[in-house]
Amino acid sequence: MSLGGEVLIRSDHALPASGNTPDDIADRIASDVDALFASLPVGARSVGIGVSTPGTVTPSGGRVEHAPNLEWREEPFGAILTRRLPAGIELVFGNDANLGALAEHLRGAARGFHDAVYLTGKIGVGGG
Repeated sequence: MSLGGEVLIRSDHALPASGNTPDDIADRIASDVDALFASLPVGARSVGIGVSTPGTVTPSGGRVEHAPNLEWREEPFGAILTRRLPAGIELVFGNDANLGALAEHLRGAARGFHDAVYLTGKIGVGGG
């Protein structure tokens, strides 16, 4: 997204039944980042990348303590992903439901409201 909220490129991936290790997911994200950077307009640059994961996430460093639907425990996902990205890219991590709530508050259905509740329910239930 641009700083003004315009979607520049979108890439969706359905998670396969297997191949969802932190390394596999980091490789997929790194490939998408390469494609994004190749398609940026002249003069555009990245100011950072936000990464959301389900489960309990330590935002500083992107450590995934427990993500049952990914079968991850104590995974240093931030470090794994950082090694695959170009140097100098700032990464910000968070829980998917919390970041979904923030996105809706800033640009979506909860824009202009002081209080909002965001619930997600795919595999398990999350809220922000």
